[in-house]
Amino acid sequence: MLCFLDNRNPVNLIDVGANIGEFTQDFLLFFPKAIEAICFEPLSQLASDIARNTNDERVKIVSAALGSSKQKAVLKFPYGITSQASFHSYTAEANAFYGVTDRLSEEVDVMTLDEFCATFSASHPFILKIDTQGHEIDVLRGGKDTIRRASIAIVECSFAPEYDTPPPSFSEVCKLLYEADLHPVVFQGYNKHISTYAFERDVIFVKSNLLGKIYYQNYR
Repeated sequence: MLCFLDNRNPVNLIDVGANIGEFTQDFLLFFPKAIEAICFEPLSQLASDIARNTNDERVKIVSAALGSSKQKAVLKFPYGITSQASFHSYTAEANAFYGVTDRLSEEVDVMTLDEFCATFSASHPFILKIDTQGHEIDVLRGGKDTIRRASIAIVECSFAPEYDTPPPSFSEVCKLLYEADLHPVVFQGYNKHISTYAFERDVIFVKSNLLGKIYYQNYR
């Protein structure tokens, strides 16, 4: 991300699916001039973990999920593995891969990104990170106005069947982000040690005016 946004300038973050706050914690180290970071994490017991790990007054924690409409929904997750919390059921193949048999559940509030972030980052560029275990497309559909204002989006995308209901998401994510002038440039390396083929990747999308900076011209 430092290739595209100069960390000597103010920048903000929206972290959707913050879990225990590790991404936000790293973001604040790499972008010390950050003004604000909003962490959306629906599992209520994780709010204290986010606060402890980030330990920063710039972090705002919202104990809610994001989706395409306002509602309540049931989130399921393996005991002790909150990073796999999902509104969707994993396929048998995915459960076998992760070694999961039983899952806990919790009813959570769901709101839309646009509902909460209508005035977010009016003066500074911001990065949008979405990691919601198969729910990314719903988050994008409920946040079209906000997404248009993002300079960079980092979205977990699936390339093979991982959930029983939603199909692999990469093509639809690209379509929705293209409408917001965001284009895929970096495919991060999760699970490359297992296979050269991706079943999921965190993909970085940037605005068209930033594409030229892939040639490392950011700090002239």
